Amino acid sequence: MKKTETFWKALNSPLIVVVVALLLLAVLSVLTFKYSVSIMAKETIGAVRGAFNAFGQDDHDEDREFLKIRDGIVFTNVQKGYSGWPSREKFIGTVTNNSDKILKQIMVIASFYNANNELIDVSTQWLSDMTVLPPKESFNFIIQRDIGNHQDNEEVLNLRSAARVDIKIGSVEMFEEEKANSE
Repeated sequence: MKKTETFWKALNSPLIVVVVALLLLAVLSVLTFKYSVSIMAKETIGAVRGAFNAFGQDDHDEDREFLKIRDGIVFTNVQKGYSGWPSREKFIGTVTNNSDKILKQIMVIASFYNANNELIDVSTQWLSDMTVLPPKESFNFIIQRDIGNHQDNEEVLNLRSAARVDIKIGSVEMFEEEKANSE
């Protein structure tokens, strides 16, 4: 019995209790640190992934919105108009907003074709005279194109002249009522 009592006395001594407590504290600290680092790494990765997903999602949302709006914008009465300058062509037409959004800016892609229906030029232009185009309203526009300079002869200018133009939407900026009301 004496050996058992001596063992328990030694085990209950303050020095042993402190050493065991320090060892347990060290083990718990390491485990807690590893767990904390693991949680922090998971949270950081999740936040970074979320930021990248949100960044890409905004672009996808804008693309979807653009596709919906694009299908609601219609060009009619597009024809060649009088320019007044021999080296410049002017096409006129009407754009109608059949979408449910107020449009602030419209950029068009104009594809010009000669009399043989061959593509001879492409340009992008903002319909700059338009400030806003509410839903179900129309706007008459002008697209101009240089086909040479004032020194070119009539034959050269005729070769560069477009017989028709096809117009498609390149970009649209919407009027954002929330921003307008907050300013």
